[in-house]
Amino acid sequence: MDEGDVAQIGTCKWFNVLKGYGFITPDEGGEDIFVHQSELNMDGFRSLDAGERVRFVIRKRSEGNEATAVVSAEPGGKLKGSSIRPLGKNRSHVIRCFKCGHYGNHTAAKCKTSVGSEKACYGCHATDHLIADCPRKVDLKNGSKPKKNGNEPNNEKEVAEMTIGEQQSKISNEIDSEKELISKEGIKESGNC
Repeated sequence: MDEGDVAQIGTCKWFNVLKGYGFITPDEGGEDIFVHQSELNMDGFRSLDAGERVRFVIRKRSEGNEATAVVSAEPGGKLKGSSIRPLGKNRSHVIRCFKCGHYGNHTAAKCKTSVGSEKACYGCHATDHLIADCPRKVDLKNGSKPKKNGNEPNNEKEVAEMTIGEQQSKISNEIDSEKELISKEGIKESGNC
């Protein structure tokens, strides 16, 4: 800060971590002040959390006012920053957990799935088989799922060749099967109570 600059205190209204900018509402009132991540005095990934209290200096720009030299409002304190981090430009690189088999942002060491120490199938999470023997596994050679019974279509091409009436009948049969399964499970559960 220059000697003539007067520091103001305000609150972060919002901050877009992906684009690297946001707005601060000054305690003294007036218009919200634009803030860019390059003006945040902090280590690592620079961002603000909504509601975070900050001290800053206003710089006049042609587009409006901008906050500069942004620090924590607490004397000697550090900016907290947002807990949200952008995925980055390469979003195709997704982590796969080898415990639960899901794609996401955790690894087996941090997996919260209660599979235990027992090995489980990544496809359906059953413990009586592994993914190689999973009945729900997609056949990678032809891209189709295994048939549940002999008269169901095996792939998208077969479904596309079905008439609308056949497709509606198939959907109706699937709904009836699910209703029957639910009612059987409901009877079993009510018998145990």
